[in-house]
Amino acid sequence: MLQQLKAPKLPFRELDLLVKAIGECRSKQEEDRIIAAEVDTLKQRLSDPRLDKSRGREYMVRVIYCEMLGHDASFAYIPALQLASDPNLLTKKAAYVALTQLLDYKHELVLLLVNTLLSDLKSDNFVVVASALVVTSKLIGPDLVNAVLPLVIERLSHPRESVRKKAVMALLHFHQMDPERSGPMAGPSKKRTGS
Repeated sequence: MLQQLKAPKLPFRELDLLVKAIGECRSKQEEDRIIAAEVDTLKQRLSDPRLDKSRGREYMVRVIYCEMLGHDASFAYIPALQLASDPNLLTKKAAYVALTQLLDYKHELVLLLVNTLLSDLKSDNFVVVASALVVTSKLIGPDLVNAVLPLVIERLSHPRESVRKKAVMALLHFHQMDPERSGPMAGPSKKRTGS
């Protein structure tokens, strides 16, 4: 007797259907209609107080997809900030990716992300630390460097090479924002040169 094989359950089934529907569009208007419906669905789900956090990473990927196709995804900023503090590593990383795609360092909501970044920079999990350093090098602006600089410098002596590399990338980002070294980067460089 033949056993029936069960199809594997796709964790991103709705994303798969969305991508397929967009791929089959015959016009920009049809694509816009599909994405507008997707945006409405995501707005509803992300504003639900009983948000299913286990689906958070799928929602973040779908938000990025909508933004990538030119539709406003500002409704997802706050949920993405909330999901960035989720203990689930995959959800946290998806939220971090969404935030780096949706915001820039000048956005006022980045200030709300600083506490999550500080907590993640202190984590024992090197993947969490590395993810926080990547976000730091993309979203921390000149006005917030002082908040994270001591922890970034500490990560230069982390046992994992990948974390040390990301800490150097963050310091490079800080230096590029302040090439004259007149801000937060002035202190450490003067101490090293003996000035």
